[in-house]
Amino acid sequence: MQDYQDAPPPPDNGPDHGSELAPYDQPYPPSQHAPSPEPSDRVSAVDFAAEARVLAALFTDQSLLDEVAEKLSGADFGIVAHELIFDAMLACDSSGRAVDVVTVIDEMTRAGSLRRAGGIEAVRNIAAGRADFTETSEGLLGAAVAEFPTWVDIVADRAVRRRLAIAARSIAASASSGERDSADLVNEAEQALYAVSDAKSGSTMKTMAQVMAGVTARMAKVRDSLLVGHSYGFKVLDEVTGGLQPGQLIVIAGRPGTGKSSLAVQIGRHIADTTDTMVPLLSYEMEHDEIGMRMLASASGVGLGELMRNRIPEGMDQIVAREIEKLNESRMQIDDAPNPNIAAVCSAIRRMSRRAELGAVVIDYIQLMQGSGKRRDANRQEDVSEITRALKLLASELKIPIIALSQLNRGLEQRPNKRPMLADLRESGSIEQDASVVIFTYREFLYNQAVPETEAELIVGKNRGGPAPVTAYVDWHGAQTRFVDSDRTEPTAGLVIPNGDGGYGGGHGGGPAAPGGFGFGGEGGFGGGGFGGGGFGAGAPAPGADPFGNSFN
Repeated sequence: MQDYQDAPPPPDNGPDHGSELAPYDQPYPPSQHAPSPEPSDRVSAVDFAAEARVLAALFTDQSLLDEVAEKLSGADFGIVAHELIFDAMLACDSSGRAVDVVTVIDEMTRAGSLRRAGGIEAVRNIAAGRADFTETSEGLLGAAVAEFPTWVDIVADRAVRRRLAIAARSIAASASSGERDSADLVNEAEQALYAVSDAKSGSTMKTMAQVMAGVTARMAKVRDSLLVGHSYGFKVLDEVTGGLQPGQLIVIAGRPGTGKSSLAVQIGRHIADTTDTMVPLLSYEMEHDEIGMRMLASASGVGLGELMRNRIPEGMDQIVAREIEKLNESRMQIDDAPNPNIAAVCSAIRRMSRRAELGAVVIDYIQLMQGSGKRRDANRQEDVSEITRALKLLASELKIPIIALSQLNRGLEQRPNKRPMLADLRESGSIEQDASVVIFTYREFLYNQAVPETEAELIVGKNRGGPAPVTAYVDWHGAQTRFVDSDRTEPTAGLVIPNGDGGYGGGHGGGPAAPGGFGFGGEGGFGGGGFGGGGFGAGAPAPGADPFGNSFN
């Protein structure tokens, strides 16, 4: 708790109220000290009467606690005695006891907070409505239910004002220091203010009953769907991951020419068009005209080269015009000159989230971004670690998925099997650590012209909510710069699992797992509905492998 000018001076109640108390921690009751008169244009940082009335009403009608617990926490009370009494009420209620003077005093005695709150008499005065009020006890209690929402709103309003004052002082102190980069200061200031505006009242701690209520509600919501988030626009990715979910950092990685930027743009537009939310694309690599041309080629089916030379095939003009109109209505937005500083990026995304609902954010790509500059001696790995951690925290803060692209190390080019693995992520292991999902783009044709040029693979190398690694076969239409679901990606037949030695096996119908391999497959494959039905079946294990294909040789 922080200081405020209108607090009455505390009486000397003994050692319990010594130097360890924060400025708001006033002994109770302070009613014998009248607050100083205020100018008419000032709002007090604490409304003592509103806080006491809320508590008195709760003593009168315990059922009101359900309503107030969703709007207030103990920290929202500006007087420490009120905070301690409210916390004791919540403790009584959560343990199934009645909320009355006897149980609250008992709870505070056990918690060691009774004396700090002013003792038994203070609790009794609050319960009887005799704490600093002119109304009679009966008059106050009679008005409890009718006026209760107003009192709760006043307490919540004063709590926000105090937090704003605290944030303002912190921002001013940081700004006066010459040791911080201005972009970092702006990001920190906006984060502090966003935290105030988006503050969740009530405890963030959940009982298991509350947790399981959320779980069952989530299960009911998706009972008839494979998705628990936004669709990727690809059947197999949706099946394996459950969709892009709020708070996730999704990393799309690949070597140059494998289509990672095209995939990210496709997914971004799919989210924008199917959810009617804004999806900003921050591109450090391509200009907006090039991105727009690629999007038009992907949507219309006309080759990118033909569009760039304005050589539209006969009969396709109307299709192109129709797709341009659709793109005009799309809520995807493009910034082709974003600030590379991660602090500035986070600040910009927060501002966008206040203007419109965001469905997702796409960033192309991580290695072209910079750290905040907090540490002048930071190396590149530390910068990338800061970037990915900041993006993950921002996704959680704004409750949106963030899609970030990444390069891969050139070292994979030296391997016989060039399919990417998590170890190939460039410059930092933090990308793998912070990402909820990692998807690799791979095209065998780039290394072996004997295979069809259209064949491509989307390898889910990490999947915090499901199986990994899993590979989905898709088709790559290079002229239109787009991926499409392939005939080879039926829910059962289109999935294979890369073996640990870099080879492939154990896919649909099963197969022997190679040494060091990790493979699901067998007769069941991906059976029935989603991952149910046949479920996962094991292929015949190689020597030294467990029944699921994990080798411990």
